[in-house]
Amino acid sequence: MEARSRHEFEEKLVTRAWQDADFRQRLVSDPSGTVRSEVGFGLPADADIRVIEEPEGSMILVLPAAPRARELSERELDAAAGGSGGWFHTAWGDTCSLVPIYCC
Repeated sequence: MEARSRHEFEEKLVTRAWQDADFRQRLVSDPSGTVRSEVGFGLPADADIRVIEEPEGSMILVLPAAPRARELSERELDAAAGGSGGWFHTAWGDTCSLVPIYCC
């Protein structure tokens, strides 16, 4: 399952769980094993993966940890100085990435 961001990956997992009852059951009973078997990128070995089934009529809000501040790479500084595009923030556990988005 290839995805460009964590959000896209989560969206694909949820969509597949809605369409495939066996996959949903595996995801609920063994989140780490199921996600690791589906992921198209490396996950930290100590990643804590949890699945919570949201009951109908409820809303579960997940507040991710605040990203740690870090210095920008030369490439990121160049992209920011150019004035075009923007930044897409991705986070997983204790790490975060700023990915430049280029426009036109």
